[in-house]
Amino acid sequence: MTLRTLTLLAIYAAASTGGLVLLSRTLRGEDVSGVGDAVRLLGDPMVLLGAFLYIGSFACWLLILTRETVSTAYPIAIALTYTATIVASAVVLDESIGSLKLTGIAFVAVGAVIIATATT
Repeated sequence: MTLRTLTLLAIYAAASTGGLVLLSRTLRGEDVSGVGDAVRLLGDPMVLLGAFLYIGSFACWLLILTRETVSTAYPIAIALTYTATIVASAVVLDESIGSLKLTGIAFVAVGAVIIATATT
């Protein structure tokens, strides 16, 4: 895997995580009971920014797929996004990270390294 692909994966994870956390932070406590409420939320600048980041992560994903096999890229992308989302949720949303989540992150990281360095 090239440095460029690893960079794209990091950008993908950051944009996806940023979008999800921003959307969660903005939408927390909102009362959405119908289509009108959902449409109203689409006018919120933070919702739009979160959506833009998430859509940007998809565009980055398209670039990744032109450079790497999906069987390698997808597990690494998910591992990075999973880890980044848990950390960002703790920092930005004040969610707790317990020892089992930390253990899970460690296992995911080891798996991602094995997949990234595998030659076949």
